[in-house]
Amino acid sequence: MKKLLALILTAALTLSLVACGGGSGDATSTDTSNGGEDNTQASDSMTKEEMLANATLLDLSELGAAFKENKIRAEENYIGNSFKTLCFVDKIEGDYFEYYAGNLTIIRVYASKDELKELNTKEGVNIVGTIDSIEMESGQDAIGMPLEWKVIKMVNAYCLDKTIYGVFIVNKFGLNEDGKEVCIANSVKVENENVVDTDKNTMYKIALDSETLSTLNVKDFILVSGVLSRTNEAFIDQFTASFELENVSLIGIGQDEIISYIEQTDVSLI
Repeated sequence: MKKLLALILTAALTLSLVACGGGSGDATSTDTSNGGEDNTQASDSMTKEEMLANATLLDLSELGAAFKENKIRAEENYIGNSFKTLCFVDKIEGDYFEYYAGNLTIIRVYASKDELKELNTKEGVNIVGTIDSIEMESGQDAIGMPLEWKVIKMVNAYCLDKTIYGVFIVNKFGLNEDGKEVCIANSVKVENENVVDTDKNTMYKIALDSETLSTLNVKDFILVSGVLSRTNEAFIDQFTASFELENVSLIGIGQDEIISYIEQTDVSLI
């Protein structure tokens, strides 16, 4: 009888301890002060300064080649890592904007509402963010044909500024849609402190003041900074882009002066 009583007391004590332990585990897994939502993801988010300290420039052509070669290795190199890039604002939603980057690729940038309110469609903005996922989504193109595109989701992202730097070669002089004198130019790619390529298919209307324009000649290389906008209607699958650069500052003329400036300042070029 004593042994039976002891066994009953032991079992009751064990059940009591298990019940207390279970209650404690439930309380710590959910933050009830925020409507019961799990705040683990929010606490893991990096600040803008932390992202900038670790971010590298996002090259979409390199990303595409990496996933084509080895998806597992590419995911390790891109998913969860921070990148800086220039995006054009093609669509603004409640908590993100989208950039139709061509080649059936969309960058979806999630930012705060305060930052999103400062954006305008078609303008360029420099952003830094962490790539959360890269997914395929189905939809239609501009004429209703079905297609799939790649969506790069940057869930934790920040808008930096709207100033871009670019090297161009002067093609001709003309007027923009507002009748203002502009320099019409092609962008130039600079690698390892050398001019390596000219994009002859894309035209930039660069709004410089008349006095500065008078100092330029056709085929001059120029380095400028300003606010960039894409002037055409962009489609997800294809588009012929044209751009306007406003609030422009002329930084340098000629390859030697431009390369020297880039060496000293290490600016990011479009």
